[in-house]
Amino acid sequence: MMRRAGKDDAGDARHACGDTGARAKCKDGRVTVIRNSHVFLDNARYHHAVLVQEWLAQPGRRITLHFIPAYCPHLNPIERLWGLMHKHLTHNKFWPDYREFAEAMLGFLRDKVPKRWDEFRDSVTDNFRVIQPNDFRLLA
Repeated sequence: MMRRAGKDDAGDARHACGDTGARAKCKDGRVTVIRNSHVFLDNARYHHAVLVQEWLAQPGRRITLHFIPAYCPHLNPIERLWGLMHKHLTHNKFWPDYREFAEAMLGFLRDKVPKRWDEFRDSVTDNFRVIQPNDFRLLA
């Protein structure tokens, strides 16, 4: 169960973040938590490679992999971005050659997406929202 941390909890990294992550002392003497990075990815074989697993198992690695269930492209934001790109570039459109299509695709990804991100964001991210861990704490 989670609840929003109150003002009295703000300085206590242990309460705000649980006991996950290593502790580090700041220059001003405060103790902070070095959190784990959580990476969500599909089940491509290379994500499960022994080389990757060995690297993640080394001391000091603070990365946790979370695999999206198979056949769930709707949970993968990059698949949503590809869908948005196709909607704007390929639906009912003809490109005379590959070069023009490639230029339009790069223009869309480099220019249109950043400029219109407020409009596109919900169709790409949907339920993927940034949550500030300091705003929550675990209750036993």
